[in-house]
Amino acid sequence: MENSLPLNDWHVRKTHLVINRLHAFLHGIALLALFYYRLTSLTQIIKNKDTSLLLPHVLIFISELILSFIWLLSQPSKWKPIVRTVYPERLPGDEKLPSIDVFVCTADPSKEPCLEVMNTVISALALDYPPDKLHVYLSDDGGSLVTFQAIKQAWKFSKFWVPFCRKYKVKTGCPEAFFSTDESGPDGKFSSSQFLIEKKAIQKNYEEFKDSLEEIVAKTSTAVSRDHPPAIEMISHANGDGTDTDNEEHMPLLVYVAREKRPSQPHHFKAGALNVLLRVSAMISNSPYVLVLDCDMYCNDPSSAAKQCVYISTLNYPRSWGLFSFHRNFTTSVGFRYFAVVEDYFTGFNLHCEGWNSVYLQPSRSAFLGASPISLNEVLVQNTRWYVGLNQVAMSRFSPLVYGLMRMPISQSMCYAEFAYSAHYFLALYVLAIIPQLFLVRGISLYPEVSSPFFVVFSFVFLSSQLKHVQEIFSTGHSMRTWSNEQRIWMMKSLTSYLYATLEAVMEKIGLMKASFLPTNKVVDDEQAKRYQMGIYDFQAPALFLVPLCSLYILNVASLIIGFGRIMQTQKWGENAYTSFIPLSRRFCISLYLKE
Repeated sequence: MENSLPLNDWHVRKTHLVINRLHAFLHGIALLALFYYRLTSLTQIIKNKDTSLLLPHVLIFISELILSFIWLLSQPSKWKPIVRTVYPERLPGDEKLPSIDVFVCTADPSKEPCLEVMNTVISALALDYPPDKLHVYLSDDGGSLVTFQAIKQAWKFSKFWVPFCRKYKVKTGCPEAFFSTDESGPDGKFSSSQFLIEKKAIQKNYEEFKDSLEEIVAKTSTAVSRDHPPAIEMISHANGDGTDTDNEEHMPLLVYVAREKRPSQPHHFKAGALNVLLRVSAMISNSPYVLVLDCDMYCNDPSSAAKQCVYISTLNYPRSWGLFSFHRNFTTSVGFRYFAVVEDYFTGFNLHCEGWNSVYLQPSRSAFLGASPISLNEVLVQNTRWYVGLNQVAMSRFSPLVYGLMRMPISQSMCYAEFAYSAHYFLALYVLAIIPQLFLVRGISLYPEVSSPFFVVFSFVFLSSQLKHVQEIFSTGHSMRTWSNEQRIWMMKSLTSYLYATLEAVMEKIGLMKASFLPTNKVVDDEQAKRYQMGIYDFQAPALFLVPLCSLYILNVASLIIGFGRIMQTQKWGENAYTSFIPLSRRFCISLYLKE
C-alpha cells in the first residue's frame, strides 16, 4: 500500500507476560515436586508389596500426567500475549482497494432458521466497503426451496437497508440486532428526527420482510435434499420482481449456490461446500480476498472487511490469511481440506505446516457476533461433533506432535496439539472423580497427610490452577460468575462430550462407524429464550449425557459425607484432613459445578 503510515501495529501486554511466565515457572516446579511424591510413593508401595494400593496410585499418577501434559501444551499460547490495532482509515481510496468475496454457509432450514441466515447475509451486504468490490455468496447445502425463496426476499429488503446503513453509518449491520438495541442516530449533518423517521420506515419494511419469510416457511417444505443437481443464481441480477431497481447499481453482488449432491458420492460436509463456493466465485468475481461466515455469525462492525484486508495485505503476501479470511492464492494448497469434520482447524494446521502466516484480530468492537446454544443438550451435542473432528486429527498421521513438529516451530505445534488432545481430559477426570472418593469411603489416603511437606505442593497446584483461571477471567472484564460457569461447563463437557467424541473417533478409526455431521440446532422456542434471558439455563438433556453426570454427583456427595463422618468419629484430623479437604475440594468441584 502506498500510504507511508503503518496500517496496523501491535505491542506486548507486559503485565500479562510477567504473570503468565511466572505462573508457568512456579506451577511447573510444583508439578515436578508432585511427580516426585508419586514416584516415591509407588516405589514404597512396590517395596512393601502392598498390591491393593498399587493400581489406584498408578491410575491417579497417570491422570495427573495427562492433566499436566495438556497444561504444558497450553503454555506457548500464553507465553507472549500481544494486542493488535488496525487503522482502516489509512487504506487507500476505494478505487485501489482489493475486492472481497464473502461466503455464508447453511445446510438445513429446519435447524438453521431462515430469518437468522438472512440476517447474516444482509449484514454482509451492509459492510462498509465499495459495493462494486463486495460479493456475497450463500451456499445452501440442503438445496432447500425455502432458502432459495428467502434469499430473494432478503435481497428486496436489503435494497432499503443497505442505503440506510451507509447514509447514517449504522454500526450494527444486522437488522435483527439493530432493532433489538437502541442505536442512536449519527453525529453530523443528519438530524435525529430525520434519522428516526427513516428508521421507523425501515423497521416497517423489516417487519414485512419477516412476515414474508414466515409465509414461505408455512407454505413450503423445509426438507433438505441429498440428491439434487447444482443450482447457481445471481440474485442481484434477477430483477423480474417488480421492485425498484434504482439502488441496485450501488449494491453488492449476491449469489445463491446449491452444489450438486448424489447419495453415491461423498460431499465432505462444510469443507466441500466451501470448495464449491471457491470454484464458483472464481468464475464470477475472483476476488483476491475471501471472508467466511457461519450462517448465524453476523457482521457486527461495518469496517470488519477493511480490517481483514489491512492484516492480510501486511503479512507475508500472498502466503497469509487472517481470522475467518484468507488470500485466494491458498486455494491453488487444494482449498479446504477434507480429512476431518473440523475443516477450519485442519485447513489452518496444514497451511501453517506449508509455511503460511496467519494473524488473529480481536478489535475492541467485536467484528462478528453469532448465536450459541442455550440448552445443555445442544451444547454437548455441538462439542461432541467438534471433538470428534479434533480426535480424528490427533489419532492420525497428521497429529500435531508428529506431523506438525517436522513442519512448524514446536511452540506452534503445541498450540495445535492443545486443541487436538484436550478431549483426553475425560480419562483423567473419570479416574479423579471415582478412585479417591471410593478409597475415602474406606478410610484409605491416596494423598499426603497435613503434616507432610507435600501437602503444600498439592495445595499449591490446586490453588495455582484456579487462581490463574480467575486472573484470566478478570483480565477480560468478566466476573466470578463467569469463572464458575466456565468451570461447570468444562466439567460437564469433559465427562460427556469428550468421552463420546473419543469413543466415536476410535470406532471410526477401526472401521465400526463412519463420520457424520449434524448441524447444531439453532431453533429456539420462545419459552426457552425467555428463561435464558432471565438467567435460567435449560439443563434438559438425554440420559446419555445426564446419567454419568448425576452418578458422579451422587458418588462425590456420598463420599464427602462418609469421609467427614469418619473423621468426626475418629478425631484423626492430622492424619486424614487432606484426604477429606483438598482432594475433595478439587474433586468435589464435580458436584459443585453440576449444582444448579
